[in-house]
Amino acid sequence: MDSRFDSERLLYAAKLLLSYAGGGMQRTNLIKSLFYLDLFWLRDTGATFTGARWVALPQGPVVDDYLEVLIRPLLQDPTIAEEEVKLGRMVAKRLHVHVEPPPPSDEHLEVVAHRVADFVGGKRAVDISEFTHENPAWQVAIEKGNGTAINMVHALSQVTEDDPWLDEALTDEERRQIADLLAQERYPL
Repeated sequence: MDSRFDSERLLYAAKLLLSYAGGGMQRTNLIKSLFYLDLFWLRDTGATFTGARWVALPQGPVVDDYLEVLIRPLLQDPTIAEEEVKLGRMVAKRLHVHVEPPPPSDEHLEVVAHRVADFVGGKRAVDISEFTHENPAWQVAIEKGNGTAINMVHALSQVTEDDPWLDEALTDEERRQIADLLAQERYPL
């Protein structure tokens, strides 16, 4: 897996997700959206979209050094604004994109970003954090301590375990192809 960190891709993905979530979302939701965008991209392409190193914190997965590599650059961007929103006794920080980023040239990125933004963007931060706590790779990393790197290949299980392709029985044709490969010893067991 060759996923070198690309800060421009991280920031573009963040703006895209904010835009697709109706123009804004809480910081927590944005970070979790980026995590799931990277997971789905890894599942579909073999590498994460951003190349970011993801680490475990009590609130769930975060981009390593997220304040410096994500939040600060976003707040310095004139197309992004942040507001504090009072939610009961808590105050949340909500990011808004005022100028939509250019549409992705990759149609698959558009589809994945829309799905992730639709799923994460409308949830409460506490709910999406709890959802990330179900990720087995985050669970392993947080047991080792705050800031421990998350194994993204292990993290994939959260986005593949409900994949009907993995759950469906093999067709007769697929069984025949496997039997042919085994007979040719191309894939010995």
